[in-house]
Amino acid sequence: MNSVYRLANISLALAFTGTVASYPFRHTIAGGLIQAACEAALVGGMADWFAVTALFRHPLGLKIPHTAIIEKNRDTLINNIADVVQNEWLTLDVIHEQVNNFNVTEKLLLYYHTPAAREYIRKLLVNALDDIINSLDMENISGLAARRIRRYLKRVDVNHLLLVFLDWLQENKYDDEIMDYLLDELIAVMKSEQARQWMETILVKAVENYKQGGGPWRKLGIDLSLKLDILNYGEAVSNVQTRALDFLREIRADREHGYRLKVKAALFDALKANLENNGSLQESLETWKADVINRLPVEKTVYSLLCNFKKKFGSTKHSGTSVAIKLTAGFLDEQVALLEKNDGKKEQVEGWIKSHLLRVVDEEVHPRLGTLVKENLNRLDNRTVIRMVERRVGKDLQYIRINGALVGGSVGVLLYLCKLLVERFWL
Repeated sequence: MNSVYRLANISLALAFTGTVASYPFRHTIAGGLIQAACEAALVGGMADWFAVTALFRHPLGLKIPHTAIIEKNRDTLINNIADVVQNEWLTLDVIHEQVNNFNVTEKLLLYYHTPAAREYIRKLLVNALDDIINSLDMENISGLAARRIRRYLKRVDVNHLLLVFLDWLQENKYDDEIMDYLLDELIAVMKSEQARQWMETILVKAVENYKQGGGPWRKLGIDLSLKLDILNYGEAVSNVQTRALDFLREIRADREHGYRLKVKAALFDALKANLENNGSLQESLETWKADVINRLPVEKTVYSLLCNFKKKFGSTKHSGTSVAIKLTAGFLDEQVALLEKNDGKKEQVEGWIKSHLLRVVDEEVHPRLGTLVKENLNRLDNRTVIRMVERRVGKDLQYIRINGALVGGSVGVLLYLCKLLVERFWL
């Protein structure tokens, strides 16, 4: 702008110089023509200089009416600018059209894969995780969590849970595994010397009871059998033990054995019947549950878990290498990859973003647009406002001065020629 300003001043100086220099020769045609042109150019240039200067300040410092127009009309100018911006340039229709023509989701997806975005997201995750974890009150959280855990455990129906567990065992064929285990244990017991002694004791008691319940002939027969070794307790027990073991091994080897199936069904039916109908058992289970819950170190365990979580998942502030950050970044990558492959999902995301964005624009941004413009312009003093306007339109205004001198000079030439014609041909 400075070069144009100098050019405008030079044009004005040339017009003044030409006017003074041609004055002695004004009676000649050439001198009169030059003087007329320079006088008119000087008048036009001075008038336009005054007009241009009067926009911004008082010409020559003289407070002439209707000068320093921008300064005097500052508030009106700012209000008009705000009104034009809000109601003519950036109307809601214009904003909606521009937003709807812009594919936000595609731009965001493209940006997501750039190194700058990756670094920004990493820093965001680091800072967010660090702030969240450091703000956790472990004692209060562990106490609250423990109370909720205890309340939840107290609501658990152990009786129903056991019934469901028994059904699950049967549905998944674990009942046969249980029977195999019970039979193995029973076989081991039957093979032991303690079992042999127990069976012999039972047999002796049975024979004694039988003998006591009969007459003298029964007692005589039993005593005689024992003396003649016809009735041998040890041998009888051995036979019973052998046969019992053979039978147990048989049903252990064959899961479809009829007796095994009956025992298994009777065992599970008895367990379920007791759980469903035995009130005393149900009360005992509830008492046991309450006692276990009261003895569980829930608070201590939760507090320890939270502290371990804080230690494990907390990030070194600027490293970005913690497990939590890696997991979160990996989850984001997976979701972005799925979104990129799903056009329908992208349309949903695009619609959601634009609907919320436009709602914010309609309800919060656009109604305050004019106010924001005015607030920002009102922060500027008069000198700054004038300087800003001069920087943007000052060059064109200086060209107005130059054009004024040129047009004035041309009009002066035309008027002088018309004057010569009138004097030559009509006077």
